[in-house]
Amino acid sequence: MSRAGNLPLRILIIIPTTLLFLVGAMLIGGIFVHTSLDTGRAFGHQMAEERSKRLASQILQLTEQLPAVLTLNAEGILSGRLDIQQPESLAPWLYTQIRQFERISFISVALPDGRYITGARDPGENIQPHIAANFIDGRLKLAGYQANPDGSLGARNSELLDYDPRQRPFMLAALKTPGELAWGSIYHYAGMPDFGISMSLAVLDAQGKVIAVCGVDMALERLNEFMADIPLGNAGVAYLADAEGKLIATSSPTLPFVDPDNPSNRLNLATHPSALLRKVSQYQVDDRPFVGALDAGDSRYLTNIRRIDLGYGKHWQLGVLLPEQEFVGKTEQTTRHALGFVLMTLVLLALCGALLGGFIARPIEQISQLANSRALNALRQNSFKASQIREVQHLSASLAHLGDELADAIDKLEDRVIHRTQQLQEANDKLQQLSIQDSLTGIANRRAFDEHLRQQWLNAKREKQPLSLLLIDIDHFKAFNDKYGHPAGDQALIQVAEQLAQQLHRPDDLVARYGGEEFAVILPNTTVTAAAVLAEQMRQAIAGRPAMIDDKPYFLTISIGLSSVIPTAEHNTRALLQRADQHLYQAKADGRNRVSMDEQ
Repeated sequence: MSRAGNLPLRILIIIPTTLLFLVGAMLIGGIFVHTSLDTGRAFGHQMAEERSKRLASQILQLTEQLPAVLTLNAEGILSGRLDIQQPESLAPWLYTQIRQFERISFISVALPDGRYITGARDPGENIQPHIAANFIDGRLKLAGYQANPDGSLGARNSELLDYDPRQRPFMLAALKTPGELAWGSIYHYAGMPDFGISMSLAVLDAQGKVIAVCGVDMALERLNEFMADIPLGNAGVAYLADAEGKLIATSSPTLPFVDPDNPSNRLNLATHPSALLRKVSQYQVDDRPFVGALDAGDSRYLTNIRRIDLGYGKHWQLGVLLPEQEFVGKTEQTTRHALGFVLMTLVLLALCGALLGGFIARPIEQISQLANSRALNALRQNSFKASQIREVQHLSASLAHLGDELADAIDKLEDRVIHRTQQLQEANDKLQQLSIQDSLTGIANRRAFDEHLRQQWLNAKREKQPLSLLLIDIDHFKAFNDKYGHPAGDQALIQVAEQLAQQLHRPDDLVARYGGEEFAVILPNTTVTAAAVLAEQMRQAIAGRPAMIDDKPYFLTISIGLSSVIPTAEHNTRALLQRADQHLYQAKADGRNRVSMDEQ
């Protein structure tokens, strides 16, 4: 009892506190390990879901190109813009399309008598687009042809191959449901080892007779390349399968989608050599994805399997599988090591604190009192720099340094106020920029147009250079608004503005929303001839590319009035605008979808 009374109070407090701390640290450590593992798994599931959603979205964006191309070509045939009576004349159009859609393999038109022409990009690396037809060098004799600069048929560059499209899956599928978009089955390309999937549309005339079949094909190799680009970690995999469970594409060559011993046979999930893929074949998903963990051998995979609805009666299954060990293995090992190190460090610190507490307590208390006194100058003097305890020296020096930092902070306060003022000025500048921007389309508004025209007029007048002006109006836009509603009209205005802006490449060129469905383009230092070329490019860009509204294509056209002048004292901007407006009126009076301009 007497000895116990001689123990310092610090020891009596430190011993039970240390024991309680160690027990608490072990309990917290166990909870921390469990939480870390759950967090790792949750992160893995989140990553699998994110990769799955991204892949599904990109696959839908890719396959949505097929019905858009078919609809565009069918409308071209029905309108007479594409002449199927002279199928060789379709070559430039098909060649332009196959160059535009890089992941599509074939865009074709077949006629009831068996004639067939296609824009082709054969599967494989660095294959240049070309034209193929089966009526140039013999009836139903298919061959590839180089494309001339204008897209027309050039020299033959392949051997002849017997080819009757009426026996191919794309045409057979279209003829089952004439006038409706139809998916074909996955099949082998003629004369090639590659698989492809097609979508087709039988075009009907006014009497309901099939006059042509439009087809679009995509090689499965393109989907394999597409999926291989998605980052899935060291051992993660993704697969794409059809409704019957047959593989369409995978993210890894170690999981083939065709039988290596029989390349004409696509592998099935249920019988695949991979135990992992055989496991996922047990899960069929509908509207809700399957999210869980699958055991395959000694490994466990965090899994996300979802259904992708391609529309028109076709759906695929997409699976993303990530090894759980990649998310919890390192976390578990690192966490255990860290907790062990922390526990050992805390024990040592507690012992050292018990032994040295009395020795260091007094100077620390004095330093604390000095700090609490709020005497900044006294704090900066480093009064305990001669202490025999190094930690006390460091603490004193740190507090002195803190005092210096506080003094510097006071000096810098004014600089921060100046910086805030500059930020406010930048915000005001941004607000000024928004005042000259059209709130719907994001391009320049009428105010910005008037100011830019005035400035460019003065520049052209001073430098004696031509200044050209385009006034553009969307044809039949009121009827479009009345039929599809103002939200669709707004989307159409936004997409037209974007396509017009994409045609301009010089910093002083400006496209602005002039009012309603009217746009205006200012072209400094541009002759009427050069402006006419650009105007025609804009007209073709709008007419040749449909506006996609709610995933549906809508074809719009524009009429353009063009006027150009070298400004002098006798001219003014009002006259330039009036001439451009007169030409716009003339373009509409001549039938719309055209350019009217000054004489060149």
